[in-house]
Amino acid sequence: MAKYKLVNQNDGNDEIELGEFLNDDIAAGAALNQLGWSLVKEEKDE
Repeated sequence: MAKYKLVNQNDGNDEIELGEFLNDDIAAGAALNQLGWSLVKEEKDE
């Protein structure tokens, strides 16, 4: 499972941790991108 966070494209310090997702949701990422957010896949540190 991948770990994701949302990063505001206008303010790189504005982030929302999303936790664990079962699969990649490309459509959601594209929709968020239109709203000025980037879906960032974080490296899993285990």
